[in-house]
Parts: sequence; structure tokens; C-alpha cells
Amino acid sequence: MSTTQSFEITPQVLLRAYSIGMFPMADSADDPTLFWVDPEERGIFPLDGLIVSRSLAKLVRSDRYEVRVDQDFDAVIEGCAGGGADRPKTWINQRIRKLYGDLFHQGFVHTVEAWRDGELVGGLYGVQMGGAFFGESMFHTARDASKVALVHLVARLRAAGAIVMGKSNVPVALADWQSSNPIHGRTHNPYDLTRSAGGSSGGAAAALAAGLTALEVGSDIGGSIRMPAHFCGVFGHKPTPGLIPMRGHGLNPDAGPADLTVAGPLARSGADLELAFAILAGADEASGTPWRLDLPAESRTSLVGARIAVLSDDASFPVDCAISGALTRLAARLADAGAIVTHDPALPLPSQDIYRLYLQLLRGATAARLDDAGLAEAIAKADALDPADESYGALMLRYLTQRHADWLKADGRRHRLQHAWRGWFGEYDALICPAAPFTAFPHISGIPKEQQRMMVNGAPAPAADAYFWLGIPTVSGLPATTMPIGQDPSGLPIGAQLITPAWTDRRALRLASLIGKFEAPPAYQ
Repeated sequence: MSTTQSFEITPQVLLRAYSIGMFPMADSADDPTLFWVDPEERGIFPLDGLIVSRSLAKLVRSDRYEVRVDQDFDAVIEGCAGGGADRPKTWINQRIRKLYGDLFHQGFVHTVEAWRDGELVGGLYGVQMGGAFFGESMFHTARDASKVALVHLVARLRAAGAIVMGKSNVPVALADWQSSNPIHGRTHNPYDLTRSAGGSSGGAAAALAAGLTALEVGSDIGGSIRMPAHFCGVFGHKPTPGLIPMRGHGLNPDAGPADLTVAGPLARSGADLELAFAILAGADEASGTPWRLDLPAESRTSLVGARIAVLSDDASFPVDCAISGALTRLAARLADAGAIVTHDPALPLPSQDIYRLYLQLLRGATAARLDDAGLAEAIAKADALDPADESYGALMLRYLTQRHADWLKADGRRHRLQHAWRGWFGEYDALICPAAPFTAFPHISGIPKEQQRMMVNGAPAPAADAYFWLGIPTVSGLPATTMPIGQDPSGLPIGAQLITPAWTDRRALRLASLIGKFEAPPAYQ
């Protein structure tokens, strides 16, 4: 994922970005702008498992190259920016040179250099923060010179006891509420290893709850930020669509934005979430858009006078009593703190209408992921459905294969609902409701998502009922911050969504910061 920013990037801002796993790039050496990058996949060099060939090991032990450290940063970055036959285009512009040069002089950037006969013939540079080293770029003008520099870097990192941080786990195609895939295996919930950490950002939420990282970034169309935050007891923010650019999130950099999909941060505290949002949000200048970020400010430091509606349950989509009870207790605490609390208000549309509208737009968006064979199979299955079948599986097939005219009608209903929400929020500052009707569930294997059932109040219920609660803000483009509000009797976290009007993300983040509280898992250190 990437996003271009218009505010000044100082060395201090750059270090903060690295602390949450982000770094800047430019489209070319001649492009004066920079954009932030948070890639879905990262190249990781295992310090204890780096394999060095016999020929390279022999070269390292020879005297062909003299290895020096931190001697000539300017020459190293010039070499990295120089391009070459196999790399005709470079992303290192003048701003990159200046920023990393400043960090070099401050002791945060280091170089490992390979010299021969008094000439620099290869090397690399990167950013060191604590026990982590973030490699940036490398070059060579003599055979294997950069490889020699890399081997020496790994040896120094091993000797210094460095800690390598990598990409967290996600489910296949980002399409599940548990994070398990055939490459990296299954992610466990830090509060109960037999249960799901959520998905698709389950690895991110589990890493936060376990104390492995401070901040994470995920995407959300069907709860991929909010469900893991709820399951793992951390904070997660689904922003107003368009506030955080999606460029760089997918494998195809030329793909347009998907309907309903957003990117947002996860953290262990509301304050960290606010910091991450401040870095991520803004116009994507590379797309040519003329707007600049100017969101309403949020200065409140208490809940006194805040008009908060608390929705704890729904007749059509029941919530487990552990969660509804936690929301009822939360409402009492809010009132004690001076908030003006309304219990179980009516929503702008009946719950069944919100659920179906969300599913229609959701599956309209995800239909683009189907190839021709998958679409043909879905059409055949939809045509064979009993017209009376109103199950989630049936609705999913119908909406995956709907006519464009039907989607346009649904889009019109969405806009009318957005207008209704603007009137609804004239009476309330925020709506708090469940993130899901159940807490983290036991690991599931071999059962398609549309057939999965969860225990709610002692009885099995369709897992897809969660789409109603997730769809309340998503279908209307409202910001929603998931915050931890307590635990169920077995010690599993309970999260709630705090929803505010479109473009009032700072309000949602601040209120969540004042209300939510992270409770560490038993083995947390």
C-alpha cells in the first residue's frame, strides 16, 4: 500500500514512519514528490538461515575487496541511484538523498562498502532503529561486490543481536475471518491459541496483542481490520473511503480502487492509532487529484457532553449476551463520565435492509475477483437456486452475478441511506455497536465461509450474521474505529465499533481513545 503526502517529511517524521513499517519512495529520480509505501510482501533476510554459496564464502575470505563501514555515504547512495543496464530507472531522487543523508549524519543510517584499489565498487545502505536494520538499496560495479557487503552486514547484525521484523500473516486472497494459508500456516489468537485471530489482518492484530510490533496497517471491505481488532483486543480504524490512498495495496499497480475497500491502521492504543492516521491520510498526488486534507479538528479531552447512541443487540441479527452485556455496562460508564447516552436507537433503515444492501454492494465489488471460469460457475449455481432461498449463500451467488442495472439501483439506495445518516447524526455525535455478534471462534478447517456457524447465546447461528454489524458503517462510507471494551467470561476480548459521520474520522479516533483500553493477554511481556 502507498500514499503520497503533501506535508514536509523531516528526518524525525521518516524515523516515525519506519517505526510503523513504512518508508518513502519516488516514481523516478526526476520526480520531486514522495509517496509512503507499506507493502503487502517484504523481502526478509533470515540472519540465522542466510545461505552463502561456497564460491561467495571463498570470495568473502579473500582479500579481493576491502569492506568499510560508514565511510562514504554520498558515494554509496550515488551508486545505488545510478541505475544500469539491468536497472535503467531509479526511485532515489534528491529528497531521498537529503533525508537519508541527514539520518546518516545523525547516526541512524549506515553503509557497508566494498572497495578495491581505492575505488568504491559496491555497497548498501539502510536505517537502523534499535535492534532492527531496514535495508534500503545496494549496488555493484564489480562482480559480487554488493553480495560481499551483504554478507558482512548480516555478520555484524548477528554479532549485535539484531531482531528482524517481517510481514504478518493473512488468509488466502484476504478472504476469511481467520488467518490461515498453505504457505505460512495458521495464526493463533494470543488470548487462546485454539481460536482465530481474525482476518484478513489476523497476523497484524495478533502481533500487536502479543507485543511483537507497535503499529500495523490493513485493508477493510468486509471487516478485515475490525474483526481482527475485535478478536485480539486491539484498536483498528476503518476510515472514510478515499482518505487513505490505496495505491500500492494490490498486486496490480494500475488497478482502480475497489468499491467499499479502504486501508487503515491498527494499534494497541487510541493515541497510536491517531498518530498512524495522521501519517497515512491525505491526497494521492501521484494520481493528479487536486484536493488536500482538511478534516474537522477534534480537540475534546473528555466525554462530558458527548452525545453517544449505544446499540447492543438486534432482533434479526442477535448478539451473544457476553457482548451485549459489555455494551450495556459500557453505556453506564459513559453516562457516569458525563456523556449523554441513548440506548438502542432506531437506525435510518431496518436491519434487514442494511444487511441486504451491504451484501449486494459487497459482492458486486468482489465479483471482479472471479475469472471467467469462476464467474460461469457462479452464474450456473445462481440460476439453479430455489427462488425462496434467502440464505447468505444464496444471496452471495445472486449478488455476485447481478445485472449492472440492479447494481445501479442498489447504488442509488446507498446514496439515499448516506443522506439519511447525515440527518441521523444531527442528534448524535457517535454510534457504538458490536463489531461482530460473537467473540473469537475456534479454528475452522474445511468448511466454506458461507456455511460456517458460530455459537451465539448457546445456539449455532450463521457466521454471515456478522455482515449486518460490519455493514452498518461500510455500506454508507462512515468511519468506524474498533476499540476494546472488555472481555467475555473466558477471557476473550470484546471489541465495539465507534461510528461517526463521514469525514469525521478524527472524532471517531479521539472518542475511541477516550473509551477503549487494551488488556494484555496472559503471557504478554
